[in-house]
Amino acid sequence: MRLVIREVIRKFSYLPYDMEELISVGYLGLIRSTDYFDINGNSSFSNYSIKCIDSAIINYLVKEKKHYNIQSLAAPYHQSLETDSSLTIEEVTPNSDKLPEELYEDKERAENIQTIIDSLEPNQKFIVENYYGFNTNKPKTQQEIAKMLNMSQTNVSTILKRSLKKIELSLENKEKESKVFKKKI
Repeated sequence: MRLVIREVIRKFSYLPYDMEELISVGYLGLIRSTDYFDINGNSSFSNYSIKCIDSAIINYLVKEKKHYNIQSLAAPYHQSLETDSSLTIEEVTPNSDKLPEELYEDKERAENIQTIIDSLEPNQKFIVENYYGFNTNKPKTQQEIAKMLNMSQTNVSTILKRSLKKIELSLENKEKESKVFKKKI
């Protein structure tokens, strides 16, 4: 049994698997070695056992690799303390190559941007929302917005630039506050 523990620690301790699980699999390899060891062979029992232990653990790792880090999409990802609701992995990963943490940060950033846009003056809010298509999902050109507001395209462009600068500064401040808050936690 010490042979199994020594072999697992020596060769497999760097792996992100539960060591007790690997030791259990190693014990199965040790048992298998007692069943198939040939006394009349050229190798010692310990050498044969080490090969069987390693083989059992490697076979286990190959089988488990397919399932390692796979979680249910219905598993909770984030629990909101204010609303007592939780997000599932499926809800925060809609056909995306991003990690759940990145998607959550994107969602948080989008909520921050929407809050900032809501705090803009009505004219600024209207221009930003229509230019980027927030309400209609169809962005409009500066010329189209200018016609809607009965002003020049240059004026719309100026208001848009100022609004974006305000949004950028407010977002930077919110992210700085968030980082300070996370450091305190």
